Amino acid sequence: MPNWAAVQLAENDGEETVVHLARKVKPRQADRITELLPRYLMMINWADSGPGYSWPVAYYVTWLPLFERYVVTQSADSPDAYGYCDFAIGHFGASDDYVSDAGTVIKSDWEWQRDEFTQHAWAYLFGTGLIDETSAQALRHEVWFNDDC
Repeated sequence: MPNWAAVQLAENDGEETVVHLARKVKPRQADRITELLPRYLMMINWADSGPGYSWPVAYYVTWLPLFERYVVTQSADSPDAYGYCDFAIGHFGASDDYVSDAGTVIKSDWEWQRDEFTQHAWAYLFGTGLIDETSAQALRHEVWFNDDC
């Protein structure tokens, strides 16, 4: 999953600029046979709580060959909602249409958030990938058909 960094600039002479990473960078393992490659699905914005304060979530799907499963993950800019920036929201077996199956996993997660936390529909798309805008809007409408979609 993507990593992010924040830079803390030195305020005085003699202080060092510090780079904070979301997680430590691990060297690639030379004995790994297959590289895991997350595929970008889309990025939504749940809401804008003020100018420049968005709540984006990016979705990815990754094939795990050893387990013969796809895993769907989401990545947020902060751990405010669940205590983590990145986590898996579901998985499914080998598929000829893994993009559609990943959409089903995302839809299930949205339904859970709607039912468990009364989550309203997301505001807009920040970007599309393997899931295009039409498909993303259709998934949104299936979950929040009465929420001004």
